[in-house]
Amino acid sequence: MKTYRYQSVEKNIMALIASGALGLGDKLPSLRGFSNRLGVSVSTVNQAYLELERKGVIESRPRSGFFVRQQSQRLPPTETTPTPMD
Repeated sequence: MKTYRYQSVEKNIMALIASGALGLGDKLPSLRGFSNRLGVSVSTVNQAYLELERKGVIESRPRSGFFVRQQSQRLPPTETTPTPMD
């Protein structure tokens, strides 16, 4: 199976989060800065950021950039069972 460059960037960001280099609520590097650092195109980094945003790992804030999403927002909804009330 072919691995695309954006998937490598995505794994790189996930590793930074897992290692603690990027914590909850931390701002991610700018698209241009991260693309220069990794030696890939801006569109490759943008695609990785959008995929991580779709997965709920990061969030985009208008005019501010991308941030690691807070833990409480990443939790999937829990399924509840109704209980009868007496």
